[in-house]
Formats: sequence, C-alpha cells, structure tokens
Amino acid sequence: MNDTHKLLEMAAKAMGRKIPTPRQYPWAWINDDGIHENISEDGSRVKTWAPHTDDGDNSRMRTKLRINVFWSDTAIHCANAFGDAYELLNSHESPDAALRMCALRVAATIGEQM
Repeated sequence: MNDTHKLLEMAAKAMGRKIPTPRQYPWAWINDDGIHENISEDGSRVKTWAPHTDDGDNSRMRTKLRINVFWSDTAIHCANAFGDAYELLNSHESPDAALRMCALRVAATIGEQM
C-alpha cells in the first residue's frame, strides 16, 4: 500500500465511506493510482471516488468535512477544527492538484482520529 492509498482510506473513513477490499467485494478495489473503482455490468471499470484526482469529488469532500482553504502566492493551507495541511504550489503540476492533495491530507487526519 502506498501513501495515497492510506490517505484515501483514512479520508474515506472521515467521510463515512467504506472502501471495499477485493476479498470483500471482488468487483471493487483501489487501483494502482489510488482510485476506488467498480466493475460495471458490461465488464468495464468505473471510477467511483477519487478526491485526489477529481475536482468534483474533492469539492464534495471539502464541503462535507468543512475544510477551509487559504491561498498565498506560493502555498495553499487547508484546515478545519480537527487538522490542517500545507502544500507548496510549485510541488504540484497545477494549483488544482495542490488543492486536492492538501484537502485529502486534512481529511485523512480526520479519519485517523476516528
């Protein structure tokens, strides 16, 4: 398991989501990119939750967990009553990617405390 998998599992816990394991549900898993997937009826893979790569999933996560976002010229700070995180903008491919990772780290911190 890599760092992204662990962050996603803890963030899912904070959100009240269950991340199924292949043993529990062989049609659902977290793939190598850390994206929670299901297999649809036609056998294709369907992404179901990926707050580290999907702006919509991340926005819904920030709203549910009441994560505040503060920007500076060089960094982003995400915080709520239970945790905070910083991401340097130049460490990511885009400001959106920095925001997604920053919020995911806060959500994971919340999940770890549960």
